Amino acid sequence: MKLYSKKNLNFFKYLILLTLIFLIGCAPTVKVKLLKPSEINLGNRKKIAVLNFSFSGDIDKLDYGEYIPSDYIASTLSATTIQNLINNQHFTVIEREQLESVIKEQGLYASGFTDRNELNKLGNLFGVEAIMVGSGSYYLEDELSRNDQSKVLPDRTIRYKEIKITRKVIIKVNYKIIDTITGQIIASRTNEGSEYQYLPEFAEKGTEKIEFNNIIPPGNIYDNPFQNQPTPVPYEEIKYYSVQEKLYELNNWRDMINNSTQEIAAHIVYQIAPHFITEDREIKDGNIREMKEGLEYAKKNLWGSARTSWEAVLNNTTPEGLKDKANALYNLGVYYEINGDMDSAVSYFQDAFKNSRDRKLENDINRIQNRKLELAVLKNQGRENDLETQPDNENYVQKAENYSNSGQLDKAINAYIEALIKEPNNDNIYFNMGMIYKKQKNSEKAISSFKKGALKNGRGFKNSSKRP
Repeated sequence: MKLYSKKNLNFFKYLILLTLIFLIGCAPTVKVKLLKPSEINLGNRKKIAVLNFSFSGDIDKLDYGEYIPSDYIASTLSATTIQNLINNQHFTVIEREQLESVIKEQGLYASGFTDRNELNKLGNLFGVEAIMVGSGSYYLEDELSRNDQSKVLPDRTIRYKEIKITRKVIIKVNYKIIDTITGQIIASRTNEGSEYQYLPEFAEKGTEKIEFNNIIPPGNIYDNPFQNQPTPVPYEEIKYYSVQEKLYELNNWRDMINNSTQEIAAHIVYQIAPHFITEDREIKDGNIREMKEGLEYAKKNLWGSARTSWEAVLNNTTPEGLKDKANALYNLGVYYEINGDMDSAVSYFQDAFKNSRDRKLENDINRIQNRKLELAVLKNQGRENDLETQPDNENYVQKAENYSNSGQLDKAINAYIEALIKEPNNDNIYFNMGMIYKKQKNSEKAISSFKKGALKNGRGFKNSSKRP
């Protein structure tokens, strides 16, 4: 018996080919944290006040039990924007309660602030360099639509109304940033936040109508008009609901408003403050041990150790080491990119291109050129002192390695201890500490560190003179 036709075999070959392409295309990647400049350049203005937004809008709801006042939306957006700016840590933000209290006491206007003297007074009272004022509109709606539907069976037709309900929240806000000294509007933007919920269509209770098909039974219907009537055909029962029953499945209005205001507030912060984002960076694998170790270090954000591993590849003159050279150069380019040294990054990417002739490296070089421009903007926005993009833990690990290389072993141990506070399960840190203790001829602590690293790694402890 023929189990597989030629057509099936071709299909399986095609499937295997697609799988191989997919696996080859899935290069290892690591998450990197990058500081991005704000869209609006406020220069070195670092102290800001956010006044309450004012709102007006329309509400068209099916459930009339909960009233949503305009003040709730205004205060929610103001409070969320302030909290997001505080979390961002670029600005010093004046406390909202303190600000409102002083505005009331001094007879200042809580919205508008078109008078330069009032702006100067506010700036002097709090030391703020800019204020944010805004106004907006909102629209809360339950949209209901009815459509005719029918279910046709052999013996009857069932007709009913089908309802679709959409709950929507749309909030728009226009804000301005005003300089408290000059009264000049530095920036003005309009943002929108929205939240939608769609209920699955349902049959409306009380609208069902059944129409029996016009089937004339055999025989004399005048003798017995009900004889030979067709037996009802079983069918899946249609469930009917009232609108009020379905409203309970909709999300709470206030939750949807909160989500929309959070969306707007996040966008405002991205527009006016430098912020961190997370991106993927490809890390090349290789054949020799140092390449694989470097990849594992990079996955754990131990970039200093990863760099050391990849630099070791460049000094490896074996045939396998030479094959991995281009990949090691590329990885070193990524290392210097995410640590803010763009010139070194370009140099390594160019060397990688010379060794591999891979045209994709042109994209990496172009990315670095764009990053240089971003760093220049960040410097202008007052962020020249904190351009390091990697987590604090990497700083401790890098410090430890630098101390170790310069012979300051006690300081290296202390830096590794700080790193363990951030990553208590990192077996590589324990191993490195063990190696330092071994250099200090402190066998007891060296063995203890090796054992802890082995337990974290899950391999068990075998020999303190070799890496677990």
